[in-house]
Amino acid sequence: MAKSPQQSETSVLTGLAEKVAHLEARLIALEKRIAASNEEDPAGFFQKKYGYFADDDNDVVKPELIPAKLGRRPRIPSDEYARRRDDLVQFIEIRWPDLVNHLKRRKSIGSLLQAIKEASPGAVSNWPYCHLTENIGALWEFLQSGRYKGEPRQIAYALAGVPEVTWRSSLDYCTKNPSRLHIALPAFKDHIRRHRPLCLKSLLKDGVTSESLGQLKTCCDECRRLAAKPERIVRVLLHGRRLAVFRSCKS
Repeated sequence: MAKSPQQSETSVLTGLAEKVAHLEARLIALEKRIAASNEEDPAGFFQKKYGYFADDDNDVVKPELIPAKLGRRPRIPSDEYARRRDDLVQFIEIRWPDLVNHLKRRKSIGSLLQAIKEASPGAVSNWPYCHLTENIGALWEFLQSGRYKGEPRQIAYALAGVPEVTWRSSLDYCTKNPSRLHIALPAFKDHIRRHRPLCLKSLLKDGVTSESLGQLKTCCDECRRLAAKPERIVRVLLHGRRLAVFRSCKS
C-alpha cells in the first residue's frame, strides 16, 4: 500500500531525527574522549616531571609552508604528513631517555611494545602512542632493516606515513621534508653523545666550560643554539636521564 504524502513526510522527518540523535551521541562521546585525553595529557605530566614540554616557549617554530605540487594527488596531504611527523617527533623525543636503550637491544616486538608502554604514563589515549603501538610491526621492521642509525627522528619519519604508505616511503619523504621542531631537551644528551662524545664527557666531568661550549658550537645548528644559552645545558643533562631515575631523585 502506497504511503500518503503526509506519511512520507513523517517518515523522512523521523529518519532525520534519528540521524541527528546519532550524531549528537557521537559528538558527546567525542567530547568525553577529548576531556579524558586532556586529563591524561602528557604535556602536563612532563611539565611536572621535567619542567617543560618540548622546548622553551620563547622559541616557537613557525608552521612550515609546503608548496603544492603538480601530478597525482598524494595518499597523505602534505599538511597531514607534517602534523603526524611533528607529533611523533615530540612524543618520541620527550620519552627518549626511557626508549633509547630498549631500541638498541630490541629483543622482540613484545619487549618493544612494553618499552613504549612503560615510557608513556598517562598517554595511552594520545594519537602518537596509539599510532606507534598499532603499527608496531612496521616499527620493528624499520629497526631491523639497517636504516635506523639511532636518531629518534628517524622513527617518527618512518612511522608518520604508515599505514597508507610503507615505512620506507615515509622515511624517504620525511627525510626530504624534515621537522623544523627544535630537539626536545630529554633527547639532547643522547644527541650530543652520538655526535660529540668527547664534549659530553667534558660536560659530565667538568660542567659547562669555555672548552665544552666551543666543542658544542662545532657540532650542528641545534648545538650552536644550545651553546648560546649555557644555563640550559644543565637542564639538558638532567632531562637526559631516564624517567624512573628522575622519579627516584625527586622522591
